[in-house]
Amino acid sequence: MDVDIRTLMIVQALSGLVQVAALYVHFRLNTIYRGQGWMVLGNGFLALGYLLMYMADGSGFGGRPVLGYDATFVIGMLFICVGILGFIGKQGPIRWLVVANVTAAAASACLGGIAHLRSVEDGLAAAAMSATSVLTAAFLFQGKGRLYAISADFLAAVFLGYFLTFLERLASTLLPYLRNVGLFAPAPSHILFHYAALMLGPLSTLGFIIMVNQRLDGEHTEARERLELIFDISPEAVLVTRMEDGVCVSANEAFTGLTGYTRDEVTGKSLLDLRVWSGIGDRNRFVAELKKSGSCANMEFVFTKKDGSTLVGLVSARAFSMDGRPHILSVTHDISTRKMAEEEIGRLAHQLELERNFAQASAMTDGLTRLANRRRFDEALRGDFYRLKRSGAAMSLIMLDVDFFKKYNDTCGHLAGDDCLRGISEVMRKVVGRAADTVARYGGEEFAVVMPETDSEGAYVIAERIRKGVEELGIPHSVSEVSCNVTISAGIVTIAPLDVPSPEKVIELADIELYKAKKGGRNRIERSDYTGTREGTTGGLRSNPVKLVWSADDECGNALIDGEHRNLFDISNRFLDAAVGGGSKEELLGLFESYLEDVVVHFRHEDTLLRERQFPGADEHAERHVSLVARSAALKEKFRRDEASLGDLFSFFVYEVIAQHIMIEDRKFFPYVTEI
Repeated sequence: MDVDIRTLMIVQALSGLVQVAALYVHFRLNTIYRGQGWMVLGNGFLALGYLLMYMADGSGFGGRPVLGYDATFVIGMLFICVGILGFIGKQGPIRWLVVANVTAAAASACLGGIAHLRSVEDGLAAAAMSATSVLTAAFLFQGKGRLYAISADFLAAVFLGYFLTFLERLASTLLPYLRNVGLFAPAPSHILFHYAALMLGPLSTLGFIIMVNQRLDGEHTEARERLELIFDISPEAVLVTRMEDGVCVSANEAFTGLTGYTRDEVTGKSLLDLRVWSGIGDRNRFVAELKKSGSCANMEFVFTKKDGSTLVGLVSARAFSMDGRPHILSVTHDISTRKMAEEEIGRLAHQLELERNFAQASAMTDGLTRLANRRRFDEALRGDFYRLKRSGAAMSLIMLDVDFFKKYNDTCGHLAGDDCLRGISEVMRKVVGRAADTVARYGGEEFAVVMPETDSEGAYVIAERIRKGVEELGIPHSVSEVSCNVTISAGIVTIAPLDVPSPEKVIELADIELYKAKKGGRNRIERSDYTGTREGTTGGLRSNPVKLVWSADDECGNALIDGEHRNLFDISNRFLDAAVGGGSKEELLGLFESYLEDVVVHFRHEDTLLRERQFPGADEHAERHVSLVARSAALKEKFRRDEASLGDLFSFFVYEVIAQHIMIEDRKFFPYVTEI
């Protein structure tokens, strides 16, 4: 049977183009692996080679094209080999293959134009392609992957077929009786070559596509298995649910352990129907957040277990599409134990706060009478004194003493004496009703009442009511020299703080009046209005302004803070001495700047300490520091420009910084910083 080899070549060219198209489409659909582009290019060169072979005889070009079809075949097989090596990850031999095949292709192209050397050209090309084919088969056998081993073996067998075909082609070029045979004569070797090539081309393409698909499927399977393993062994409860209705698609072991439901019980069921969600409102809020941003993190919800108990879960989730429908992948961390612990910590913290407040109140309260104690009295007097010193309003102080109390104690006993003092304190508590006033046990049988913004007449009315109230108690006092019942004597002083240098001076003046009442026969009240002496002023400061006196009651028990507080007292007094002594403006500015620098350093140390000791008001206290520093700096600049007086300057840092802030506000943190 005659075989039309020219027709066979056209079929081979068309078959090659179909293979190129199939490989290109497959490459565009799966671009994750290397080498596929080289396979497309290599098969394209093979198809071109068959077309050039067809054109080589009777084509009107005067014989073979310049580059020759043999060179095109060599390059095509080289590209296919490079593609396969790239796919299986064998990069080492590629350089030598390229050099050898390019050299062979170039030589073949050059020899193609010499008629008596055409057999040499064919032999050289056949040798190059047979070597490339057998190497490709060897690489496939040795470097095949586990996921595509079968398809790699099949493809290796195809390239062994190529090797035998090209080897037969090489042998035919060496036989003398074939040298004069025309290119398209139906010689047995030519016919065998074309049939073999027509069969092996589609097989190699099919084998490569199968190999790619096997690898892709295998990797997908392994990835799915890894995900399922991670899904199952995750210590957190992981769920995949449909967004639209909450139906569970998959649940891991941690979820079943957390809720008590088995996988079969939840798979295909709506978590709303199972009442895992405590309420539909929670899930609606959860889904709304996912629809809004596509994910959520650490949303807290209460869930119901199978046994009816509840748990608190912290949920993070992401929305994704599966089978064309929106789904939710969620991870839930059980924080029930932590919430119980937080509640217990909160309860303990509240209890500690109550105990701390009680301890602080107890530290300011007299244990016998439940009135303010001496420490609280000193704070109240000092605070009111400096506050009123700025406003200029008057204040009164009542000092009272139980008449012949020592004789009462000696006669009736100390228990009776304690009852007597408690009775007097109750009278004072009822008579003195203003919140601004401070009723205190000053010491022993002595009591005091601090009455800010109260004139002499108002203070006398209160003192007289106390005196009568005590007398009306009718507590028998058989050894009293003024009455058959317990009585009191009182002394009142009313002052304008601008006229008095210190709170201690106020106590001294009230004591003088109390002494007068005792000397005047007891069971009576003496009072006076103290005006002091108002001499000339120095830049807004009187010649007898306040002097700051440090006392043990001002100490917090922390050496650093107490030392810095005392230093600020000393600077204030030095500033005062310079002002009263007629110091220059430059000297006063220098002292104030030094004072301001020390204040800034002290505030920084204090803020650090309060945060270390976890003082609850640390942030608020620090904000107050910032405000005071800013106001001090602004006032200094005003004084420099003569827009503020020396009195304004002194008044601010003595009354605002020292008296109000350090001597009153700072006492709030004393329990937190003491080192005793």
